[in-house]
Amino acid sequence: MCASDAVRRKGYETRGGVTAKGRAANVAVTIQPTGKAAMKHGESVVDTALCR
Repeated sequence: MCASDAVRRKGYETRGGVTAKGRAANVAVTIQPTGKAAMKHGESVVDTALCR
């Protein structure tokens, strides 16, 4: 199972997660996503890294 989480701070956003087997991925961006499509893309980046 893959799980991810988002953390938003002033000026940047991080997304990360870890699998039950210990595989981890973290992504940081300096531009806040403004639309649903951009937010889904950020989620898919982490999911792809975790679930490959």
